Amino acid sequence: MGKRWSTEQIEFLKANFMRMSNEELEKHLGYSVKSITTQMSRLGLCRSKWIKEKISKGNGNNNHSNNTSPLHKKALNKFYKAVELFRKEKYTDARSEFEIIMHEFAKELLVYERARVYFNICCRMAC
Repeated sequence: MGKRWSTEQIEFLKANFMRMSNEELEKHLGYSVKSITTQMSRLGLCRSKWIKEKISKGNGNNNHSNNTSPLHKKALNKFYKAVELFRKEKYTDARSEFEIIMHEFAKELLVYERARVYFNICCRMAC
């Protein structure tokens, strides 16, 4: 049987499962990705479920064509510039831009999620 999760580790996982990849959580918490995914399952932490709940509660932007807030427009502009770097195969630069987007626009859930996907791809491609 593996080591037990502390209350602090569980709280960290709950607070950061949407902001960090399983690999980042693995480095921070010292548990394997398998252990992290098992614990997430036990806690009912599902990234897609979490996003759907936030959007349905009005805490996210589920329809970017109707969202004309300045923050959303700024997030999309930065996202499209980062995608252009990605298309030009400038993966290190694109990765940096996607990381900035994820930090600056964490509440713009759809932009955040798309940036996270591209960020993970850039991490693989830049190596």
